[in-house]
Amino acid sequence: MVSSLSNQQLIARMIEKDRLSHAYIFSGSVGTGKKETAMWLACALFCQHTKQGEPCMNCNHCRRILNQEFPDVWYLSPTGKTIKTEQVSQLKKELSMSGLESRRQCFIIEHAETMTEAAANQLLKFIEDPDTPMVAILLTENLGQLLPTIISRCQVLQFTRPPQTAYEQQLKEAGIPEPLAHRLSYLTSNQEEAMALSKDEVFLKQEKVARQWYHQLVQKDLMSFVAVQTFISDIEVTTAGHQLQFLDLVTLCAKDHYLETQSTHDLKLLSGLEQARIKWKHHVNFQNILEQLAYYMLKGGC
Repeated sequence: MVSSLSNQQLIARMIEKDRLSHAYIFSGSVGTGKKETAMWLACALFCQHTKQGEPCMNCNHCRRILNQEFPDVWYLSPTGKTIKTEQVSQLKKELSMSGLESRRQCFIIEHAETMTEAAANQLLKFIEDPDTPMVAILLTENLGQLLPTIISRCQVLQFTRPPQTAYEQQLKEAGIPEPLAHRLSYLTSNQEEAMALSKDEVFLKQEKVARQWYHQLVQKDLMSFVAVQTFISDIEVTTAGHQLQFLDLVTLCAKDHYLETQSTHDLKLLSGLEQARIKWKHHVNFQNILEQLAYYMLKGGC
C-alpha cells in the first residue's frame, strides 16, 4: 500500500505518458487523502498549466474545480444512506452530452460502497461503454462492498494513513503533548532542537496564533482579515525564518484537519498557502501576503 503522495506521483506519471485509466477506485479509511487526490486528479485533467503531469492548482480551471464550479467535473454522494438508481441515471444523462470546456469529462462518486445494487449495475454499464471520453473516480472506505464486476473494470489505488514517526514518538515520550509533538517533528530535524523549540516563547505564541487564525480562515470569519494587523505586531515575524515558520504552522493545521475530515475548505486553504509561499519567495511584504490569504478565503477560495 502506498501513501496519497505516492499515488499522486503515480498518476502524474500516467498522465505524462498518456496512460491514464478511464476508471479508478480510491480505497482507504477516512483521513487518508482519497478525496484530496480525486480533486487533484480532476485538476490535472483540465489544468491550463500542467507540468510533468501535475496541475498548478491555481489557474482558472483548477480554482473552479476546487470550488466545485467546473462544468465538466461531476460529483455524486449518498442522499440519505445510499446512492440511488435515479442519481446514477441523472449522472449518465449529464455525461451523455459533450463537455462544455473540454471533450473529456470526469465524475467523482463519494462513498461508492453505498450504491444500491441496481445503481451499481447501472453504473457498471456506463463505465463499460461511456458515451463520451471520461474519467471515473470512485471513493470507498470498504472495497469489499463494491460489485466485483465494478472492481475488475477499475484501477484500484489503496490509501493509508502515514505511520507515526519514531522521532514523533520520542517527543511524546519526552512529555510533549501529541499535537505539539506532531508539529515539532515536521519543523525540526532532531529531538534536541525540538525540545528547545517547545520551550521557546516566540514559537509557542506563533503556534497558538496560527491555530486561532486557521479556524478564522476556514470559517470565513471577517476577523481573519482584521486579525492580521493585530497579531502581526504581537508575534515575531520580522525574520524570514519566523515568517516561514508561521506559514508552516498554519499549513500543518489545515493538513491535519483535512486528513480527518477531507473538508474542501482545508483544500482551498492549502492551495492558498502554497501561493503564499510563492509570494514569500518573491519577497512580497509578509503582512500583504497574510491579508491576501485572508481575502482569498473570505471570497470562498477563489
